Amino acid sequence: VEAKAQRRREREEAQSRRRLQREAEARRREEALQQRAIDRQVQNEAKHQRRSRRKQLPLSNQPQNDVVEVDLRESVADASSSSGRPQRHKRPPKWFSEGV
Repeated sequence: VEAKAQRRREREEAQSRRRLQREAEARRREEALQQRAIDRQVQNEAKHQRRSRRKQLPLSNQPQNDVVEVDLRESVADASSSSGRPQRHKRPPKWFSEGV
């Protein structure tokens, strides 16, 4: 009876050691997953900041009040081709050549 109780205690101790090892491993995995999620978020924020800085740089180098010259022939041709498809050699309307 004494030997049987001894074996049962050893078996229970071994089971508790394995359970503690599994729990510790599960904690390490969970912490690693959380750390990876944090690292990924930091990288995404850094990437977003780099992109937004790149978009802002060309704007700050240009003067704010640009004078825009419009060629009326181009703007009329653009307005008349509003079908959505690019058309290569579209003839200007007849009224365009009569008005000039």
